[in-house]
Amino acid sequence: MKRLVSLAIMILFCNFAWAEKAPLTLHDLTKIRKVISVAMSPDGENIAFTLTKPRNVLENGDGESWRELYVVDKRGTIRPFITGTNAIGQIKWSANSERLWFLAKRPTDTYVGIYVMAINGGESRRVVSHENDILGFSFDDKQQKIVFWGADNSELSQLELIKKGFDAQIFEESTPFNKLWMVDFSRDNSSINLVYDKSHVIRANLHPQGELVAIQTSPLPLQDHKTMRKTLALYDLSGVMVKQFQHQGKMGKFRWSPDGEHIAVIGTNDPHDPAEGRLLIGDLKTNNLVNLLPDLKGHVEDIDWMSDSKIGFVVHQGLETYLASKRLNNSSSVKKLANKLNTITRMSASKGGKQIALVVSAPDHSKEVYWHNERASRRITDSNLWLKDRQLGRQREVSFFARDGMKIEGVLVSPAEKSDNPRPLIIFVHGGPESHVSNGWLNRYSHPAHVAAGKGYISYFPNYRGSTGRGVKFTKAGQQDYAGAEFNDILDAKLHLVKMGLADPDKTGISGASYGGYASAWAATVFSDHFAASVATMAIGNQISKFGTTDIPTEMYQLHSLQWPWENWQWMLERSPVFHTAKLTTPLLLMHGEQDSRVHPSQSIELYRYAKLLGKAPVRLVLYPQEGHGFRRAAARYDYSLRLMRWMDTFLSDKGSEIPPYALPESSLNE
Repeated sequence: MKRLVSLAIMILFCNFAWAEKAPLTLHDLTKIRKVISVAMSPDGENIAFTLTKPRNVLENGDGESWRELYVVDKRGTIRPFITGTNAIGQIKWSANSERLWFLAKRPTDTYVGIYVMAINGGESRRVVSHENDILGFSFDDKQQKIVFWGADNSELSQLELIKKGFDAQIFEESTPFNKLWMVDFSRDNSSINLVYDKSHVIRANLHPQGELVAIQTSPLPLQDHKTMRKTLALYDLSGVMVKQFQHQGKMGKFRWSPDGEHIAVIGTNDPHDPAEGRLLIGDLKTNNLVNLLPDLKGHVEDIDWMSDSKIGFVVHQGLETYLASKRLNNSSSVKKLANKLNTITRMSASKGGKQIALVVSAPDHSKEVYWHNERASRRITDSNLWLKDRQLGRQREVSFFARDGMKIEGVLVSPAEKSDNPRPLIIFVHGGPESHVSNGWLNRYSHPAHVAAGKGYISYFPNYRGSTGRGVKFTKAGQQDYAGAEFNDILDAKLHLVKMGLADPDKTGISGASYGGYASAWAATVFSDHFAASVATMAIGNQISKFGTTDIPTEMYQLHSLQWPWENWQWMLERSPVFHTAKLTTPLLLMHGEQDSRVHPSQSIELYRYAKLLGKAPVRLVLYPQEGHGFRRAAARYDYSLRLMRWMDTFLSDKGSEIPPYALPESSLNE
């Protein structure tokens, strides 16, 4: 009898413990902290990292999240260095591991400047100030020379004219150029000297010996130039070019080897490769950049040197990621160092590469610091302890074969409680399309998957063709086929989940931003019979007018359409949701930042106007005056997520037909 009583008490306790876990809410998402960057000290004893501090809109006012600076040692002891309402940027260690250099805008600063702080204590010291924000910096091994880049304030001379009403803006011509300056601390007069101003500086990296600087530039400070027309060249410190590396297409970060003999670059295979994800190596003797991993069926996400001749890198392959290294010797093989850490996004190695700092997310936590050495990897921060009291959904990989036999991978998030009945489904479509979803933390304002799970939904994130992570060929699979097989993959995802018995075919919604918004608008028009709700953000409505209003027309042509509108007007029109508006019967919520230059807000306005005039389905357009391509401010993000889920609740869970009120109830802000 006692045994039965004990068993009953145990069952009661377990049920009570389960009930104690509340579901994740949209308000919870506004509090999520995440690690942005890591820097391992050269001696391998400490990791510096930056951590977001989200704003509570109702208490702190609107704005972007603040960033704080911390240091953690091998024992896991975390020391706060700069906290509060600060904006911390790039972080770098001195060669002797005794000081931290970082970008910051403290509450009393007008502009972002370069600070330095002793690791063993003392106040931070602003060592370089400029007449505008400093965007980045680099120094030599001895920290005697430092280069930094940013814009100057040459436009200040126009302020008096502006005050008198002469505020005309010259489209694309008045965007300021970034320039490169240097400070030489080895001289008594450590004045700021201009090094380079011939084109727009994107980033720079000073040679370890401090005699040369690698500068990444674009002809003009326009987004299309910064994306598609980057060049990488070496200059002496008087601004004279020494050599230029041969490369066409997108280009990401680059790093000198410790001895300064080689430079590693994340670049592309060819000018039509949609995303920078190839590991290229150059040296001081030639102008060539050689692909170190020509057979890689994945995407290089981050890099750091582990020694003079060994490079470490993070690879995203399919839905998984791994950390690896390779020696520059062509005969050497890739050595996997860690491949069971869910989603690795950043790495930073000590001198010699025995200690490595990683930024890692997982299905149950946002981006955190992990410490990797030759024996193991271990998580070293827990920035959201309160998440342990929240009930998250179940997350797993689900792949299927599209109608033409192409294998498509994706991640499914389901409610914690299993059910034999089909559930409402939301398909969240990533943008790009040269991007991908990994099996990590899938919760943010634009795709709150675990919040949806707590409300009874299943969510699916497909890596449709054109996504990165599966090699160049797969990423090119959607070229010259706007909304074709790539969007068929998304519909096939729904059909597969319905066939599995997981999804209710009559309660399927779709949402995405940018290219994902395009997919969501396509689903609401061409695939309207298959989707009961659509939330399309920053959506492409008309491919013809999109070409004429976007700031990336060359990228669209060279990486996606492979033809200009005037070469095939009809094809462009037929691949536009507005062309199919008469088919629209899906309730459509459009959301857009008014400052968006990538996908102009007129795209959503045009689609809204046609849908509204036809009047076949509920349609609403929400514009955010201070937001651009991707929302940054706390209030807009929270407003967005509330409207997203209310739209899905109305037309999926409740199977309503009436559009919800346009105003958000004030009570919802505290839910």
